[in-house]
Amino acid sequence: MKALIHIDEREKIQLAINNIKNLQKDPLISEVVCVINGDAVTQLVNLKIDSFNYIKVFVCQNSLNAHQIDSEQIDHNYTIVSSGVVHIVKLQEDNYRYIKP
Repeated sequence: MKALIHIDEREKIQLAINNIKNLQKDPLISEVVCVINGDAVTQLVNLKIDSFNYIKVFVCQNSLNAHQIDSEQIDHNYTIVSSGVVHIVKLQEDNYRYIKP
């Protein structure tokens, strides 16, 4: 199974990190990805989150624009997508299970 963690509130980042760690311990979970949009993107500025090192992280360009954040301020290991919600739909079409902490 593949899991998709959606974070759109900055207050939920730690909870999402805990979810990610728990998912990674389960042998039935083959992949965990994370989509970050909304005001949660403000927590990514000049910040490296170690728990995100082992998963694919997608960051919404629309949310970065709305919060006047330059994509250069975001960890270069994260993938910028034009729309977080559109990317979520695409991942769900690829059989990722949606989780919103």
